[in-house]
Amino acid sequence: MKAIGELFDDLFRRAKATAAGQGMSLKQQFSEAVDERLRRERR
Repeated sequence: MKAIGELFDDLFRRAKATAAGQGMSLKQQFSEAVDERLRRERR
């Protein structure tokens, strides 16, 4: 079983790679992800 820190590290690496692949900053990636999630919850 992975420790919480290891899970966060894995998530961070995947998010960073996805952001770089899309030509955006990690901050922008997280902002858009949170915005999208909030929009879905309003429906």
